[in-house]
Amino acid sequence: MITVTVKINAMAVPSSGTLHLSKIEKEQQHDDYNSSAATASNISLRNLSRGQGYDTINTNNFAANRPDGSAPHAMSEYYLYDHDIGSYSVTTNSASIVVAGGARLNGNVTNVGQGIGSKGFVWSQHDSTPVHGETNVVTTSVSGTSTGSYYYDLTNRPANTQFWYRAYVTSGDTGAYTYGSIVTFTTASALTSFNHSNGVMKIVMLCGYSSYGNTAYHDGSGSNPGVGDLVWSDSSGSTALAENRYKLAGGSWFLINSSGAVSAVGICS
Repeated sequence: MITVTVKINAMAVPSSGTLHLSKIEKEQQHDDYNSSAATASNISLRNLSRGQGYDTINTNNFAANRPDGSAPHAMSEYYLYDHDIGSYSVTTNSASIVVAGGARLNGNVTNVGQGIGSKGFVWSQHDSTPVHGETNVVTTSVSGTSTGSYYYDLTNRPANTQFWYRAYVTSGDTGAYTYGSIVTFTTASALTSFNHSNGVMKIVMLCGYSSYGNTAYHDGSGSNPGVGDLVWSDSSGSTALAENRYKLAGGSWFLINSSGAVSAVGICS
């Protein structure tokens, strides 16, 4: 009997052992589970590496016999197939910076298996269980193929609207999608527009200012912003008004802090 001692670091085989060519041929009686029998000319370690990794070699491709992706499956002479696939893990985190025009979608890749092809989000304002390729579902990729947190700023969306999204990662080998859990959020109510003058820091200058050609938007209930209101320079709520003091029509003023919120209001004297 001819024997071959094999040590293959790239495969999860025993560090040393005996592979009998006669048994290799026996276990490769059918190539890829086709009806035609394999011949001696195509019985090789290369053919074995194609991944006939079932507990029992069976000419019927039963789902119950397939590897489950979580651990190698023992065969009589070697371990093969799903040992090197690795696992892919991604979590979907809560949306942040939720405004009238959108929100920041957040995800985190915790395991990249044997390497990922892409990562990003699938999202929808109509489908509560978004999956890549479905109608009314948008797939948005984010640059990078490493583990760690990542985000995407969803903008120019309608106000007071519910959205669903989930983070995803794709396999670098097969392109298969792995998803995190589904997260939902509702964009803020429509913003209220108002006019203000160019910002000047000194009250004495501010009260003498008379131009009200700029339009801004706030999320409060009044016609003009009050303390605590967030103020934006655009109707979608994407860009906060710059930190400064501004004059309103009617002789009043408001102060914006570094977060885009009104920290004080007053009347020009």
